[in-house]
Amino acid sequence: MSSAFIVQTPTFLKASTASSTTNLFEKKPVERGVSIDQDGKSNIWAIEPKVEVDSSSNEEKVKKGLLAVGGLGLAVVGAGLILTNLPNMDNY
Repeated sequence: MSSAFIVQTPTFLKASTASSTTNLFEKKPVERGVSIDQDGKSNIWAIEPKVEVDSSSNEEKVKKGLLAVGGLGLAVVGAGLILTNLPNMDNY
């Protein structure tokens, strides 16, 4: 009599072979900015961030600047309109 349910282990769950002994969880994490001398004293130093060079042209910089100034101007005008049209609290 045959079984109604056949369970097969998916290939990604099968045990790995002996040839592939590299496991991501077995690797020791590398600490940057830390060293330990022969006496066991630790030395910790800062790691400088990577520097990125802005390669945009002057035209792009001017466009971004004008957009920022225009947006700031719109925000100021909007705030002015809102503040001048607030109801007078003395009437309540």
